[in-house]
Amino acid sequence: MVHNRAAEVWGYFGEESMPSLEKYYNLLNGIFGWWFLLTSEGFLRESVNLRALEFARSHGLLVQGTVHNFVQTRFVREIAHSVLTDPRAKGRAISNIIAAMARYRLDGAHIDLENVDPNDRQALTQFMKDLSEAARRQGLMVTQAVPGKTEENPRHPWSGGFDYRALEPSSDWLVIMAYEEHSATGPPGPLASYNWYRRVKDFAISQLPLDKIMITTGVYGYDWPVAPVETATTVTYADILRITEVYQVPLTFAPDVRECTLAYRAPDTPEGRWHVVWYQCPEAAEWKFRLIRENGVRGTAIWQMGQEDPRVWELVASILLAPLSQS
Repeated sequence: MVHNRAAEVWGYFGEESMPSLEKYYNLLNGIFGWWFLLTSEGFLRESVNLRALEFARSHGLLVQGTVHNFVQTRFVREIAHSVLTDPRAKGRAISNIIAAMARYRLDGAHIDLENVDPNDRQALTQFMKDLSEAARRQGLMVTQAVPGKTEENPRHPWSGGFDYRALEPSSDWLVIMAYEEHSATGPPGPLASYNWYRRVKDFAISQLPLDKIMITTGVYGYDWPVAPVETATTVTYADILRITEVYQVPLTFAPDVRECTLAYRAPDTPEGRWHVVWYQCPEAAEWKFRLIRENGVRGTAIWQMGQEDPRVWELVASILLAPLSQS
């Protein structure tokens, strides 16, 4: 079954995103602005891009402000724990989130608290319930980013704190983060292989109504120094172009996992280290878009605008937005 309704397409907006927003806004329904860092006390550190906000609003896009607990290089568990379990911090956080969304005339709040302690599972559910009630009284949307998972395991150290079914009533929709199958701190490998992505999608569908499911499409990659393996750095399409030109190595599509990869030796480093790169290329985006469209979920959220190969937008138009006949 191919669903005729066009999928919604949202983009995560960060420091590199403005050129993509200006060029491809007509292919988007809205953006999630990475603009609000939550503190342990429930305050918000704001970094709103007013130019992007006004551009999006003037071109008819919805804008949600992303509230997150990412500091420097990691999602800070202690911030989430404090806000979820300390009544004063929780109340302050909810009030400040609502006030900030209203002050900037945003359409809603997108909650991206990650690295939540599994022991805070019920506390996260209650926080989202309380936030949602307050937001809806003000006419604001609430959505939430949740880790992709292939089964229910409440003790899982990364995803155990997220109960899809319990969280669903509090959000207009959930954004399933279907990447990081191999993370920057682990061994090299695809960020979202075909079989893993399908399992993540299937589990979400088993837990949630289709119109409450938005599945991410990653457009970034990782570059791991190896022998020994060290923490990877994020690579964008611009980085891929540089690496392939400088080191004269091709980016190739690995058909078994349906993602792109390359390896190169960096003789300009003291050790002459080998590196392994995995990158979520347009070939990977194509099959993800087809799965999203074929299964009739709400749509996709692109992480992160500005990091992509421009061909991704051609696929957005031809697969996610084009009218299709049911079969």
